[in-house]
Formats: sequence, C-alpha cells, structure tokens
Amino acid sequence: MDLSIVIPAYNAEKYLTATLNSIIDSGETSDSLSYEIIVINDGSSDTTEETVTQKFSNEIKSGLLKYHSQKNQGVSAARNHGIKIATGRYITFVDADDLVTKEYLSAISSLLNNKGIDIFEFGYFRFKDDTDNKYENSYVSVSFGEKKQEPAFEECLIRFKWFSCCRMIKAELAKSIQFPVGVKLLEDCIFLVNAYKKAKTVYSSKSVIYAYRDEQNSAVNNARIEQCYPAIEFLRQISLPKRLKCYLDIHIFYLLHSSAKKSFKFSEYLKLQIKSNKLSAIKLVFSKKIDRHVILTSLFPLMKFIVYKIRKR
Repeated sequence: MDLSIVIPAYNAEKYLTATLNSIIDSGETSDSLSYEIIVINDGSSDTTEETVTQKFSNEIKSGLLKYHSQKNQGVSAARNHGIKIATGRYITFVDADDLVTKEYLSAISSLLNNKGIDIFEFGYFRFKDDTDNKYENSYVSVSFGEKKQEPAFEECLIRFKWFSCCRMIKAELAKSIQFPVGVKLLEDCIFLVNAYKKAKTVYSSKSVIYAYRDEQNSAVNNARIEQCYPAIEFLRQISLPKRLKCYLDIHIFYLLHSSAKKSFKFSEYLKLQIKSNKLSAIKLVFSKKIDRHVILTSLFPLMKFIVYKIRKR
C-alpha cells in the first residue's frame, strides 16, 4: 500500500460526501498508486455514519474505504486512531469539509518517485462555497525540491503554515509521534514540529492539489487567547538558534495579538500587556521573508488593535 489518507469526521454530513468523492475521482487518473481512505467518525451526532456506510458501501466492500467510529475525543485523537491503523508507506490527512483537486493522487504518485523522503509538502488554495470562488495559490514552504532537515525546518518557521493536510509523511515517522489530545488550537503545529525534528529529508512540490474550505466558524477564525497557550508554551520550549528564534517570536506574538483583538475589549487588551519583540521585527522588515502584515502587527500592536475594532463597528 502506497498511501493512507486519514479523515477525522465530526458532524460532517454537510460536506463529507463531496470530500470523499473528490478523492475517489482523483484516483481515476492514477492507476499506479495504491491507496486507502480511512474515515474516523469522532462521535458524531448527525448522519455522518449513514453518509459513509450507505453512500460509499461499494468502496467499503472493496477495501478502498475503511470506516471506524469512536467516542468523541477531538480531532487529534481521531487522527491518532487513523495513523495507528494505516497500512500505507506514507500517511496524509484530509479534513472532512475540504476538497482535493482532480490531480491530487496523480501528483502524489509522481512525488513518490523521489525515494528516501521523510516528508513531502505540496501547495493549496482556499475557496468559498465552490472551487471556482477561490483565492490565490499558497505554499507551506519558501523553496522547492529536495532539502535537508535544517533548511526545511527554517522555512516552516518563516512561513508558519502548519497544515498537516499539505504534507505526506513517511508512515514510520508519523507512527512515532502523536497529535496532542486535548489541545484545541495549533495541534497540527505541535505534531509537525515533532515530525520535522525527526525528519532527515523533505521534498517541497509546486503542485497545488489541496483545497481548504474557508469557513467563518473554523477554530482558527474563532480562536480564544487561552486556546493559544498550550501550543505557544510548546513552541517557546524549542531550542533554536537566534535567527530561527526571531521568526518564532514574531509569529507567536501575531497569534496572541490576533486572538486578543477578537475577544477582548480595549481595557482588557491593555491589561493583558502582550509584549512584542520589536527588535526581531525590525530585523525582518527588509528581509521580505515574513508577511509584512505580521511584522507591522509586532511593531505597532496597539494601532492594529484600534483599527480592527473600528472596522468591526
């Protein structure tokens, strides 16, 4: 088995059919790739189970699709369950409300021609309602091709795009770590940091084959500041050279600021006294490596907070 695709599903009846069909349809253009789809129902209270077992009964009978259910434990526990039972040489993830392109599996098949790679990266785009209403293509890395662990990890810190769905990880590596159960935000970040620390080689592709549905009710868009702390404490404990710590400081501050400005009143925000690393920000102003909006937030946090509140009125 070449590939295991793990899909955690919680109350996913609205989009899951389209998600599964997009994967299966992409398989029609890739005869040489052997793969399995693993759906983990994380204690759904809607018709998620009926959606899978009735609409995709033929795929279940053929072994293409494996369906498992568990008590509600969260997305991390569901992904860990999928990793545990996966039989593919590589493991990747798809969220139950997202889509993949028609070239998804054929592109993955081509990537697997590169031998000895621990982590593959590929591009994505965001969309609303349908894939015709999409934003520009994006990447989780800065450069492309094969690279060693250290430069690959540095590029992850620069981009700060911790999307497990845009990675394909060697099974023995994925099975040696776990998503953090109980963490409500940035669980992908914690999992992937541990994966990159163990990886020896990474390959970044220009193929844009994953489609993220842009939902206003997503965990990231509605993040509360207390949900950020477990991931931030984890990140701050990572031993890094000063130049890499600089990238991390900027992104941690941006994450805290983004959460605080949504949930706090002005007086509460002032009491919080989040400190930005202005020295780190100034160093990166002219590097063009990090999004200018992220850097400006670190340099002028109070101004950004006030502008946000004015626009929301």
